[in-house]
Amino acid sequence: MNSVFTHIVTFNSARFIGRCLAALLEQKNLTDHQVVITDNASSDSTLETLRSNFPNTQLIQNITNLGFCAAHNQGARRFLQGSAEYLLILNPDLVLEPDAVYEMIQALHRNPGAGLATPRLYRADDSLNPVEPRRFDATGMVLDNTLRHFDRGSEQEDRGQFQKEELVFGGSGAALLLSRAAVEKLLLEGERDELIYSIYPFLKEGVSQRAQLFDEAFFAYREDAELAWRAKRLGIGCVYAPKAVGYHRRVVLPNRRADLAPELNLYSVRNRFLMQMIHFSPIDDWRALLPGFVLRNLIVILGVLLRERSSLPGLLQAIKLAPRCFARRRVIDVRKGKSLINSIQNIPT
Repeated sequence: MNSVFTHIVTFNSARFIGRCLAALLEQKNLTDHQVVITDNASSDSTLETLRSNFPNTQLIQNITNLGFCAAHNQGARRFLQGSAEYLLILNPDLVLEPDAVYEMIQALHRNPGAGLATPRLYRADDSLNPVEPRRFDATGMVLDNTLRHFDRGSEQEDRGQFQKEELVFGGSGAALLLSRAAVEKLLLEGERDELIYSIYPFLKEGVSQRAQLFDEAFFAYREDAELAWRAKRLGIGCVYAPKAVGYHRRVVLPNRRADLAPELNLYSVRNRFLMQMIHFSPIDDWRALLPGFVLRNLIVILGVLLRERSSLPGLLQAIKLAPRCFARRRVIDVRKGKSLINSIQNIPT
C-alpha cells in the first residue's frame, strides 16, 4: 500500500499553488492520495484559485495566520485521524516530478531505520520552472559544527553529484515525507505552552485541533531543522532519495539575510537558541562546543546588540521560552532512554 496524505500550507500563494497542485495530482503509483490545504488567512486570490480550479481539494481556512508550524500541525492531526501510511509536507512554491512521492516511499522501504525521506530538489524560477543550468536547491540537510543548518548542495550546479541514496541529518521542510510510525513517535505534548501564548496568544485557540509535530514556538523558520534534530535523538533516520525530484523557488538564503524582512531575521535568531536549548549536548555534540555553542553564539549575540537591533526581541523571546525548551528537552531525554532500553531488550541472544 502506498497511501499518502499530503498537506500544504498556503499564505498569499496564488502565483504558485496551481502549478504545485497540478503536479501533485499527477503523482504515479499511489494507491490512495488525499490532498488537504490549510490557508493562513491569505489576502490575495489564493482561495479563489483553489475554489475555481481545484474544487475537490479539501480546504481549511484559518482566519488568522497561525504560522507554518501550527498550520501544518492542523494537517498532522487530520493525517493521524485517517488511515494513510505516509504524511507529505509540501510547500506551495514547489513542483514534483510524477514519480517523486513513490520514489521517497521506496527509499523508506529500503532503509528500515528511516522514518523521514527528502527528495532531490533543484532551484526553480518564479514560474516554478527549473533554473538552467540546473542548480541544486537541497539534497538533504546538514548541521555543521557552528550549529548552523544548511541545505546540502544549495546553489551548486548539477555536475552529477548527489546521486547516492543515503542517510542525512534531515530534510527540507519544503518537501518532506514521514511514515505514520515516525509521526507518532515525533509528537510531543504542550510542555509549558502558556509561554508560547504570551508571545502568540492566538495559538491558544484551537490547540486541541492540532497534533504537535512541529514545535509551534518556532512559528516559522528552522522548524524543519528542529524536527530533524528531534528525530535524530529519538533514533529516527532521514533518507535522501535522489530518484525523487522536485523544483523549488527559494527566497530565504543565508547570503540574502540583509534583504530579508526583519521579522524573518528575528525568527532566525530566536529559533537558533530555542533549538540549542532543546537539543544541544556538550557531550554528544562536543565538536560543536567551541565553534558553535561558544564562538558562533557570541557572534550572533554581538551582531544583534551592535548591528541588527531589530532582532533583539528574538533574544528576549528565547530567554522567555527557555523553561519550555528545557521541559521539552527532559521529555525527549526520557523517550530517548526508553528507546535505547527497548533496543537493547530486542537484541537476539
